Amino acid sequence: GGGAVKHALATAKSPDVTLNCTARPSKDRTATQLVGNDVRSSTHVAGLLTSRPFERGYLVRWDVESEVWASSVLKGRSPKDHVLLLTEPPLNFPELSAQQAEVVFEHYGFPGYRSVPSAALSMHGSLCSTSSGSGVPSPTLEA
Repeated sequence: GGGAVKHALATAKSPDVTLNCTARPSKDRTATQLVGNDVRSSTHVAGLLTSRPFERGYLVRWDVESEVWASSVLKGRSPKDHVLLLTEPPLNFPELSAQQAEVVFEHYGFPGYRSVPSAALSMHGSLCSTSSGSGVPSPTLEA
């Protein structure tokens, strides 16, 4: 689902998991925005306004997703040095796939990426002897 981002380098044994949202206190709109796992550390969870990048299983808010990626997936890494592997819903809308490609290449500058349904990677992982067996990392950065 879109509730968490699972990310790792291709050589990692298991992915890191980051909460896929941003939040800020509802009463103080000037307060610092919390991103990803920082939302869990808030002591006033009930008073937070959250923003999630996914609606009904589809990525529709790249502004929020970009903030989550910056604080987790890309932290300390240059996109120009990696190839990206993303999972997407089966039968994803062509408009959303085109927007994803635009963000990956033009906004981040990845030299290449592949986007596949997660079921295809699950099947591939169960057939390969080199699989870590830890699930489907999404996104995976390959050196």
